[in-house]
Amino acid sequence: MVRSRRRQVKLKFMNPTATTSEQMDSHHDINDDLTNLDIGDHDQTEKKIVYSNLESNSTDINYNNFQLDFADKNHLKRYARDITDYTATEIEIKQNGVIVLIPHFRQFPSELVTWVVSHCPEQQDLCALSLVSKQFYTIANPLLWCAPKIQHSAVMDKFLYSVATFQSPMRFIIRKMNFSCPQWNDVHFSLLIPHLRHLEELNINGGVINVKESFRHLPRHCPNLTSVELDVGTISSAAYTELGLHCHHLCQLTLRFIPYLSSDSLKFLLNCPLQKLTLIFIYCHEQQKCEDMMRGLWQFTLLTHLVMKNMNGLHGRLVVQKNSEIHPPWPRLSLFHIDSGDMITDSDLTSFVNSHPHLMELRLGRANLITDSSLFAIASALPYLTTLYLDCSTTISENGILKLIEKCFQLTSLTLINCTRIPWKVTQLDHEAIESYRKGGISIINH
Repeated sequence: MVRSRRRQVKLKFMNPTATTSEQMDSHHDINDDLTNLDIGDHDQTEKKIVYSNLESNSTDINYNNFQLDFADKNHLKRYARDITDYTATEIEIKQNGVIVLIPHFRQFPSELVTWVVSHCPEQQDLCALSLVSKQFYTIANPLLWCAPKIQHSAVMDKFLYSVATFQSPMRFIIRKMNFSCPQWNDVHFSLLIPHLRHLEELNINGGVINVKESFRHLPRHCPNLTSVELDVGTISSAAYTELGLHCHHLCQLTLRFIPYLSSDSLKFLLNCPLQKLTLIFIYCHEQQKCEDMMRGLWQFTLLTHLVMKNMNGLHGRLVVQKNSEIHPPWPRLSLFHIDSGDMITDSDLTSFVNSHPHLMELRLGRANLITDSSLFAIASALPYLTTLYLDCSTTISENGILKLIEKCFQLTSLTLINCTRIPWKVTQLDHEAIESYRKGGISIINH
């Protein structure tokens, strides 16, 4: 039965689990959408489909001068199912032309399931959740593959087989890989690389030593890398070139157990927008190589985090001095950590903090020559400082600590290791203790 009056068809979703945004769209104009159902040519006049309230064996529904048959009616149901998140929802076409969606009584809103699953970081928990229902499987299974952890050789071959044969291509799912199983070699790595198209985070630790030849092909297959952590013994020098050529989103790089890098090696990485750089060296004593490396590092003007460990003490001072003598190459630097500060003097550190006013975290190891003068300079030059770590600074006193706490209002963590002139009570202060002192609640130093 068809009414000839001009009326607008509305699609009403009576879904008790719908979100606010879904409810706002509950009155959806179906006039334009019906044209996509391939139901033939018909009059463009707006009319309403009215389904008979009489039970009938006929599967045809008259609509002006054409018929909507049973197949097209199912097409309309599939359309309604496509625009709802609930695959087990019952779809009923009412006599007044309204499509009613009734969620299955066992069906949870996808937003709720996603929230629950996202708070289960352990793979065993994710695996158990994927077995609950099809809905849980659809949400939990991609998270299982998002950051797979292969720690034993027994599962390595099964993992590679699954990656190669899984119905949904893994290159669209895997985002993070941590290689810690020592059985990984060039053959395994070469088989895996083509399935890492969307890999964003990569960590290869020292236990993996047989992927040097295959690793140089990884950047070409993984252009979306944003974070890389490597033990340099596992890669060749050509890897720096490949990273610079293909990984133009790389913003975090950690290189462990490396010699001093040449400026020529570093220049290939200038194509990457590096912001966080961690270099852990094998102890080196050649100052000329250190100076050459620093010339290369000065080119990375986007750096916000710089960590340098296991340097010669003289070279640690060279890093601070060279950055103070010229216009600071790292104007955005907010974290600086160097564990070889035994040759750094008050004048060196004062000049450094004055040229890097955005520092929020400062860590100095073996800072034997640092006195209260440096603390006064830090208190005046670093208004955003939140964390200060000093090791072996045997000459700083209570006055310097008190001045620092009073001036640095953002300070939330203060750690003093082997600072013999400071009472044990202030060797480590957290945010609560510092705030209590500022408010006069307690005295952290006994006079």
